[in-house]
Amino acid sequence: MISILLIDDEIKWMKSLQRTLTQNGITDYELIHMAQNRDEALEILADRKVDLVFLDLNMGGGIRRRSSESNQTALS
Repeated sequence: MISILLIDDEIKWMKSLQRTLTQNGITDYELIHMAQNRDEALEILADRKVDLVFLDLNMGGGIRRRSSESNQTALS
């Protein structure tokens, strides 16, 4: 089962994505959380293993690379 975290400041979009997954027969996932801001998302990521993140790139705060040597992306 794939664990998913949705991050967007618009709850309407997150619910729409969840509905789209279900309507397309994608049911083998666990929705870990729907975070509405960077701090909430970081709190969840610190406590839980997540396989897939859907992230609003235009959300206030944005994202940044932790370092040029890392392929991990951090919310900032």
